[in-house]
Amino acid sequence: MWAGFRESSRSQGLLNMECSDEDICTIARYGLDWNVVGRRLIGNQKVTDIGRECHSEEEKRDKMLFEWKKTKSHDATFQNLVKVLRDLGDNATADRVEELMKKKSRPQGPDVIDGPDKPSKPLPKDKIPNPDERRPTFETWGPLDCPKLVGKDDKEWEKVKEYIDEVKILIQSCNINEYKASLELLKPIATLNAVVKFNAEEDAFPIVLGNFADRKCALALTKQGQECRKGITISLNCLPKVEAIIGIGIAFGISKDKFKYGDVLIGKQITDYGNAKIEEHQITPRLEVRDVQSKLYNIFCLTQPDEWKFHDSKAYTGNIASKFDLINDRTYIQKLKAHNHIGGEMEGGCLLSICKEEQYAKTNFIIIKGVSDFGDGDKDDRWQITAAKAAADYVHYCLSNSKALM
Repeated sequence: MWAGFRESSRSQGLLNMECSDEDICTIARYGLDWNVVGRRLIGNQKVTDIGRECHSEEEKRDKMLFEWKKTKSHDATFQNLVKVLRDLGDNATADRVEELMKKKSRPQGPDVIDGPDKPSKPLPKDKIPNPDERRPTFETWGPLDCPKLVGKDDKEWEKVKEYIDEVKILIQSCNINEYKASLELLKPIATLNAVVKFNAEEDAFPIVLGNFADRKCALALTKQGQECRKGITISLNCLPKVEAIIGIGIAFGISKDKFKYGDVLIGKQITDYGNAKIEEHQITPRLEVRDVQSKLYNIFCLTQPDEWKFHDSKAYTGNIASKFDLINDRTYIQKLKAHNHIGGEMEGGCLLSICKEEQYAKTNFIIIKGVSDFGDGDKDDRWQITAAKAAADYVHYCLSNSKALM
């Protein structure tokens, strides 16, 4: 049966075959036509919805398999298939997928631990997978429109200046995934019919302007850690009416037991560890703990909206640790747990110190970041897009349901 299917690249080849749901898992690996495969997996309406949401074939494939996984299967074969297809991307061929699947073949079921050269062992009761457990969704990027560059000599500059004078929110990002997550939610400026950008200073980074949840906003991509300070102050000097800085991006969660990839951390407090005293068994911050100002607290922290939906992500409010250095050390994380932090990141300390300066004293700030890792020695970048998108979506949702900062 499979030989006939593999020779066909036509959709009808699948439709004419009598396949069980179990067989669909094998069919899916060949990926000849994801619209057709998807309609057999999850139904016509969901495939139509995914077609509207996703741009690339890879996105469609991952989304369709994820939706099917939630209702049909949690077995090891399925999870291996998803990983193989994602790793191969557009290079997926029947032979290549078959080869990798054979290498990954394991005993299946919830009662065994699988290994290529190890005998099966009973899985401890506390490690048996829970089918109702929240599972993060692996996000990717679709095509994004590039903001239109407007210079001081262009005829649109006067309209840009008018918009700048009404911007109340600065969204700060410090890597490309954070930047893209906010950029894809920006809507065009009505008078210019476009999202635009301008250069803050000669040879400096551009600042993007656009409507975010019906607010006139600016988006800046600064450097990371301590070096973000210059970019933030340049942005504030170009945007004289800014009332709030929102740091949207990625962070580490303090515990894998409580948080999942893509959960959102809202900084009710920021603790700066940039000048901390680090001892063998404890870490003592030498700077004050800063509470979020009441206006932003009321928007983002006072009530976490149960209606907010971003896959299986949840939002948590608490104290976020900020340190200029990248943290990927299990021992350090254990020390931070003693201070009841929910997570940590690298730029909050800069925002804290900037907003203490006299010229920016009236500027509020808040850190809202998605969990992309756990800082425990296993850090990588796979979940950055998911985390950044979740954080941007949460901010967009909260602002859309508030009248503040209009």
